[in-house]
Amino acid sequence: MNAGPQDPSLDDIRREIDAIDTGLLDLLGQRFRASAKVRSVKAVEGSLAVSPIRPAREAMILRHLVARRPPEVPVDTLVRLWRVILTSSTLAQAAVTVHLPSAVNENPQLRAAVNAHFCATPVAVHTDAAAVVARLEARRGDIAVVTPRSSWAVPLMSGKSDSPHVIGTLPLLSTGGEPQLLVLGYADAQETGDDQTLLVGPSNWSGAAPVWQAMAGPSRLVSLPGFLDAADIARDLAPLGWRLAGRYPTPIKVPS
Repeated sequence: MNAGPQDPSLDDIRREIDAIDTGLLDLLGQRFRASAKVRSVKAVEGSLAVSPIRPAREAMILRHLVARRPPEVPVDTLVRLWRVILTSSTLAQAAVTVHLPSAVNENPQLRAAVNAHFCATPVAVHTDAAAVVARLEARRGDIAVVTPRSSWAVPLMSGKSDSPHVIGTLPLLSTGGEPQLLVLGYADAQETGDDQTLLVGPSNWSGAAPVWQAMAGPSRLVSLPGFLDAADIARDLAPLGWRLAGRYPTPIKVPS
């Protein structure tokens, strides 16, 4: 069908797209200038010394955007775009390295999940999950990514109080169940309104129904719904051998 006299020409549509791109660029400039202000505040209050990563804040941003997403914008495209923006803002605040065990680095699917989430963040590869945890303990502003069923939880079960904890899971878009990867770090856990609490302990669990569970060596991982109180866990579950392994935002749910 030929275009009618009132229909825009291809050149008109291209000019519209160019104008939109220019507007997006201007907005990105505004956003990065605002991020620079955040860095200045964090530098004064000292929180950058702990970790520039803010899993709760990132989760709330992405949930808000996904909830108001126009139907023309695919959810995975939106998340990929904002992961680039969020990662760039983080790296502008402080240097961060992602530490991986070789098993994750050599698995194409797992490495793709790491790349999609952390984008241009530098990566360091180590022999195994235990070596990754040891490196993270020496560089607390960094983060690590491990598989749930690896040896990362051994220091926690040995009673080591200053071990890194789980601050997130990958992939960020999930249909539920056991995650492919756990993100470890020292960022303070903050409630988002839709969270999970990860416990590590003996092989038998007789408490509330978990969202997911898995064996990590001789220990069992149990992820419970909600942002559970650390003091309550220490009082009620520590005598039974269970320890807090982390609290993290629930992944964004997508239809299966």
